[in-house]
Parts: sequence; C-alpha cells; structure tokens
Amino acid sequence: MTRNKSLGAHILEFGFNGTGYTLIKYKGNCAVPDIPEEYDDGVNGKRKVTSIGVSAFANNSFITAVTVPSGVTEIEDEAFYGCSSLENVTLSDGIKKIGEFAFFDCAPNMNVIYNGAIAKWCDIDGLGNVATTKPNLIIGGSKIAGDLIIPDGVKRIAWGVFSGQKELTSVYLPDSVTSVEESAFNGCSSLARIRLS
Repeated sequence: MTRNKSLGAHILEFGFNGTGYTLIKYKGNCAVPDIPEEYDDGVNGKRKVTSIGVSAFANNSFITAVTVPSGVTEIEDEAFYGCSSLENVTLSDGIKKIGEFAFFDCAPNMNVIYNGAIAKWCDIDGLGNVATTKPNLIIGGSKIAGDLIIPDGVKRIAWGVFSGQKELTSVYLPDSVTSVEESAFNGCSSLARIRLS
C-alpha cells in the first residue's frame, strides 16, 4: 500500500516495507526537498523512513541538494539517476548499501558528505555507484585529500570506496585489512603510495 504526503511544493509517495517506509516517488520542483525521518500511513503507524526507492528522484533537474535521513540504510538502484543539478548529498552513518546507478548522471564533482567515520564508510556496499560522479568526498567533516589513515580494526575496503579522489596522495592500511576490493582507489590520480603496517 502506498500513500502520498504533500509538503508544500512537492509530493512524496511512500510504501510500507515490513519494518519502515520506502520513499517510492518524489514529485516536485524544490531545490532542497525535505525527506522526513518518519512517516505514518495511517495503517502501519509512525515508523522510520528506511530506504529511498528505485528511481524515486530520477531525472529531476530541480534538486540541488539532499539530506538522506538517518534511518535510511539503503539507497536503491537509480534513486537519483539523471538529477543533473544535484551538487550536495549528505549521508548519515546508517547507510549500508547504495544501488546501481544511484547517482549516475548527477552534477559532476558533486559533494558527498558522510556524517560517519572512515571505518564505517569503508564497509558500505555499492560505493562505486557514488564514484561515477567523481565526487568531492567529505567524511566526518574532513575532505579526502593528502594522507589517509585507515583506522585499526577495519577489515574491508569496499568496491569503489575512494574512487575518483584526485587529491589523495597516500594511504595507510592497518594489519586488520583482509580485503581491498575492485576499484577501491580507481581514478586517484595523485595517489603515489599505499603503506601497509
């Protein structure tokens, strides 16, 4: 069952997914759409918004910035596909998966601001789908540039995790890392050294 919620100049369509709500479709021309943390469809009660659905914002040329709510764990395939004006995306540390082409054909060099720690960023599935925009990556308030120290305890460097970070010059990997996945540092044109502990 889906329900709509009108918020001023835009309409959000939600569906119950068993544990929370998926934002299924956005219709509107707001530059900065307001995605609520919670929703109540009148049947399943007030619950968190836990995912951004397939093509939910696709081909919307009005959007310039979006903050994904803290309860969202997945951004599904093509969620922001073709949002050609999208320049700033803020993600919380709740994100666990980003679907195929989720940010394909958005504004080049958009800012991806992740409010979690490097350790959690390294383990998100589908980060190569963010790299297609060659983003300016800001993690925990710091831009990924210069020397990058991966903290002890990190086991996995996920696919495409730092891809396209042209100002990254060196990376330190601790002994705890057991897997460095494909394209983890693809397109890091200034990266001259990877140090192993």
